[in-house]
Amino acid sequence: MIEASEGWAEQKAALELAKLKSAATTGQGPARLSEKRLIKKREIARIEAEGLTLADFWENDYLHHLKPPSQRIKPSERNWPF
Repeated sequence: MIEASEGWAEQKAALELAKLKSAATTGQGPARLSEKRLIKKREIARIEAEGLTLADFWENDYLHHLKPPSQRIKPSERNWPF
C-alpha cells in the first residue's frame, strides 16, 4: 500500500499522473511533474517582477549591496519626513 506523501492522497496522485500521461501523448502542457513545477515557479517570478518598481529595486536591492554591511539602513529605519 502506498502511503500519502506531502499532502498527496492516492486519488490525487492518480489523477495528476493521468493528466501528465495525457499531456505526454498529446504534446500539450507539461509532461513531467518537474516541468509543471518549473512553469509555476516562472509564473510566480513573473508576477513578483511585475509588482517590483524601480524605486523598490533601487532602495532594497541595488543600493543595499553597494554599501558595506555596517552602513546599510533599511528604508523603514530612516527618520525622513516622507
